[in-house]
Amino acid sequence: MRIRAIGRHLVVRMQKERVEKKTAGGIIITNKEVESEEGGVQFSTVLDVGQYAFDDQPDMADLVKKGVTIVTTRYPGSALYVKSEWLDKDDIPDYRIILDTEVRAVVDTDEGALIDE
Repeated sequence: MRIRAIGRHLVVRMQKERVEKKTAGGIIITNKEVESEEGGVQFSTVLDVGQYAFDDQPDMADLVKKGVTIVTTRYPGSALYVKSEWLDKDDIPDYRIILDTEVRAVVDTDEGALIDE
């Protein structure tokens, strides 16, 4: 199945990274609790960009393109559900259709703030 973004929309695949914290006493705080505690942001990979996305921001159009990792709010846009038999059962990614205005940052190795991993 192929999906193309139209207008000011982007199709993204949310990156699912397990987030856990462990207290000094050894108690593990789960994903859901960490997310609700911190509000959270979402890292996503851009799969397609609509023809009018970032029309009013030409510099952004050069930064946000297929294959780039972006940062958005925790649950941006609209969920795009696909049947699990279309995908590898071990890797069922979460696809979303978002607006260009929902992009908060671009993960770039050359410029920007250095964040330790």
